[in-house]
Amino acid sequence: MASRQVFLKDLKVADLKRELEERECETTGKKADLQNRLREALENEGENPDIFLFEIAGDINSALQSLKESLQQELQETSGNLRGMEQNLRGMEQKLIENMDRKLQENSSCLQKQIGEYVDGKFGEMENKLVTVEEEFQNKFLEMERKFATLVLEGGEQQRMINTTLKSPGSDIDRLSNPELSSRMEISRIRMKPPQFDGKSSWVNYLRQFEAAARANGWSLAEKATALTLALRGDATDILQTLSLEEQDDYHQLVKHLEMRYGQSHLEHVYHSQLKNRYQKSNESLQEFEADIARLVRLAYSSTPENVMERLAVQAFLDGLRDTETRQALTLARPSKLVDALARALEFEAAKESCRRQATIPKMEEDLEEGTCNEAEIRRVAKEILDKRPIRRWNGVKVRHIRGRRIEKKKAPPSSEKDVVIRRLTVVNDDWQRDELLRDQEHDPNLKPIVNWKKEGRKPTWEEVSRYSPTVKSYWAQWNSLVLCDGLLKRVLEKSDAYRSSIHETTGQTPASIVMGRELRLPCDLKFGCTPGDDVAGEDYVSTLRQRMDDIHERVRSNIQGASDRMKETYDINANDGRYQPGNQVWLYNPQRRRGLSPKLQSSWEGPYEVVTRINDVVYRIQKLPRGKPRVVHFNRLAPFAGSNDEQAEARVRHVSPPDGELSFEEFMSLHSNGQKARYGVTREEPRDLFQTPADFCLAHCVAADLRMSRGIALTFKKAFGQLEELRRQRPEVGRVLQITAAEQEKERSVFYLVTKQLSHHKPTYQTVWDTLVELRDVLLSQSISSLAIPKIASGLDGLDWRVIRSMLEVPSVYWN
Repeated sequence: MASRQVFLKDLKVADLKRELEERECETTGKKADLQNRLREALENEGENPDIFLFEIAGDINSALQSLKESLQQELQETSGNLRGMEQNLRGMEQKLIENMDRKLQENSSCLQKQIGEYVDGKFGEMENKLVTVEEEFQNKFLEMERKFATLVLEGGEQQRMINTTLKSPGSDIDRLSNPELSSRMEISRIRMKPPQFDGKSSWVNYLRQFEAAARANGWSLAEKATALTLALRGDATDILQTLSLEEQDDYHQLVKHLEMRYGQSHLEHVYHSQLKNRYQKSNESLQEFEADIARLVRLAYSSTPENVMERLAVQAFLDGLRDTETRQALTLARPSKLVDALARALEFEAAKESCRRQATIPKMEEDLEEGTCNEAEIRRVAKEILDKRPIRRWNGVKVRHIRGRRIEKKKAPPSSEKDVVIRRLTVVNDDWQRDELLRDQEHDPNLKPIVNWKKEGRKPTWEEVSRYSPTVKSYWAQWNSLVLCDGLLKRVLEKSDAYRSSIHETTGQTPASIVMGRELRLPCDLKFGCTPGDDVAGEDYVSTLRQRMDDIHERVRSNIQGASDRMKETYDINANDGRYQPGNQVWLYNPQRRRGLSPKLQSSWEGPYEVVTRINDVVYRIQKLPRGKPRVVHFNRLAPFAGSNDEQAEARVRHVSPPDGELSFEEFMSLHSNGQKARYGVTREEPRDLFQTPADFCLAHCVAADLRMSRGIALTFKKAFGQLEELRRQRPEVGRVLQITAAEQEKERSVFYLVTKQLSHHKPTYQTVWDTLVELRDVLLSQSISSLAIPKIASGLDGLDWRVIRSMLEVPSVYWN
């Protein structure tokens, strides 16, 4: 083995450590520390460190290669000797067996003894030889290990490989001697775990990953079927319920069913349609549009050759571009691949953006607000137009007649910045006199009744209009669009224009922009002008309009979705949660059709029913009063029952016994705040006019302490009875009851005002309503009043639950009754 001599300063770190290990010195630290430590060791040995030469081994790679070759040669020799010995042993064994069979008949006992001794001797010799060979082999490896220890100077990957070789010499040496076997062994150690499939990701991409893992693992069809079954997660596992055990173990059948469930090969016609109608969106970049086109083309033409697919993708990309100039530039460039088309489009967009010039708007000499000159110009032009176009009368209406007239060429006047551009002009002819129009309307049989009704200031009923002609009925349907000005009937067209040009709250756009893609030009634009629009070339008008309408419709969809969400939130807040307790009365929705009766005259609700049992959160058992058959229904078919419209039905209401003692407010709320009704038979609900009740009934209703009574039934009481000064003298406070005496038809009745809140814009509480009802009961007992009529208090504009207030009226009335 080649070696070389070097000085101390030329030694490497590994060489320094080796020399220090031979001299039993510490080998840690930096290179300078190692050199100083070795210098001191040489000085202790009496050597001069500056001129001392060290013996360094040659190239480690060549040494390893030579050692590997010698090991391989020795191993081959040893393997050949072992194979020869094995063949000899097998031949000797065969001969022994033949001799034993031949001599067995002569003397079996002797032969057995001889054969045993012979076999024992041979096996002993063979064992001795094997032991000798093993000892020689072990000595060889020990010697090789010592050589490796002296040659390996640096740790790391080479030392690990040598140690591995020494620990398993047989398998590693076979691998070194056979490179093909070595590569197969490395591949066989790889175990790729396939990803999981939950049905939400792409099945095509997952199948490619699974096939790659199966090829790396070397799986068979059965193993692939098992691995694919175990990889299913979530909704994808439902496919196993539709397969038999044989189909589940068949890989092709399993893939076929998954392909039908989650694949995309059977949806090519859908992707064809999507690709055909795919256009670049307003806020979509070219990169996003190109990626989506590439995806749709690959899905729609999966079996098409690659070059044809590229041409189809490029054509679809060109057809769907939003910008016409970019599309024209790419058409002239003729890109062959989709990537080239995207690159050209990005370059063109960048160049166009850098060269874009700011549009200049010419400055007007006159302010639009000073419209006297424009108005004079408009009237002059209108007068010239009307004078040059003959007008004749046809059927009582003056009409311009231009058919058959020859358009004469006239030399245009010189233009100037003061010229007025008139887009649209509506002018009433001065020859149409007001008296003439009045006379025509009076003699028109269809307009005359409408004019008379307008003069009377009332809208007739349908019974009055039904005997007239369809034209009169049409005018009657347009009643709000017709006005009478100085006896002349006119139509108000501004309302429809205002509707079409106003932004709606739900859509966030005007109806005109949604339908036509632009805003209306109204008559007021002649006076004040309109916003200048972009100049669009004729060939770009369609694409520009389509783009604008796509943007408008996209915003409208977003606004409608937001409005829908707000409506749902409002509905959920006010919706009935369907929580009924045993004893509550409910309506049952049962839309049964009765023969011979129109559906609009039938009632779809039956009742009242009483809730018997709450089976679960959504199912109830109900029973029709008084002794009906129980029924089990869903809560969506139920609605709260708040009273009856006839006394017979009220008599069927199940009454309960009143409590033994007087209830406090807290006890009442704990019993009836959940909707459970208190029905003791002392009150009843009747649908009638409150002010038409008999004179022996007193009246009562709720008011605020400020006595404003500006809305609701309180306003009706204020207009009917008045006496506000008398009420203020009683010093109204929350929880008190005010009383006045009203004279009606030579009779008097008492009217009670229940003060349930401080100010009219406040809301009452259950506590204040309870306090006023208790005081009202005491007042009625003190005055021996036995009949009282009261509306639905605190449940309309005040927002309290009428079911709780209804029970609250019942409880104090027990002790009053």
